[in-house]
Amino acid sequence: MGDLCPDDPKPDSLTPAEQLFKKLREGLISAGENPIIAGLISVTDDGVILHLESRTIQFKNAEEMWAEAGKLVRSAAVVSWILRFLSTCERLGRRELLQHVPDAKESEEKKKIRWEHGVKMLNRMVNKLGPFGPRLYDAAAAKNLLLTSYADCSKEDRNAIADEAVRLLLEW
Repeated sequence: MGDLCPDDPKPDSLTPAEQLFKKLREGLISAGENPIIAGLISVTDDGVILHLESRTIQFKNAEEMWAEAGKLVRSAAVVSWILRFLSTCERLGRRELLQHVPDAKESEEKKKIRWEHGVKMLNRMVNKLGPFGPRLYDAAAAKNLLLTSYADCSKEDRNAIADEAVRLLLEW
């Protein structure tokens, strides 16, 4: 693999594909049987609807407040991941259809392009896993998995990492 994606990891470290597999496996375990994304979004002709709980919570002590704060942080991370994922999918769709993709500030554009590379990797894995594949979206959302760390790899290396992670998932 390329210089930014070494295929000769240190003896005690995991390959990029093994790292990705480990994160996805943890996400699948964390997500459990309940679909995360399907429970939070609906796609309509008018756009995407995000379903968030509106609730009132009463706290009896500081420990309860602390515990709830942790839950809210995790929930916010999941929602943030889902919105970025959907935004990236729309951008990729527009590019595929040769439609205009709105410009962003240079730093934001770099982030969006890095997300595009990650979403392509995730979609590749989902497609290769067949009916089980869509559960990877929940796994990635549950772990707030940012595949942007692979954006500096070549397309061939990203595909090889994704394919190897799929092989590991199928063996699991």
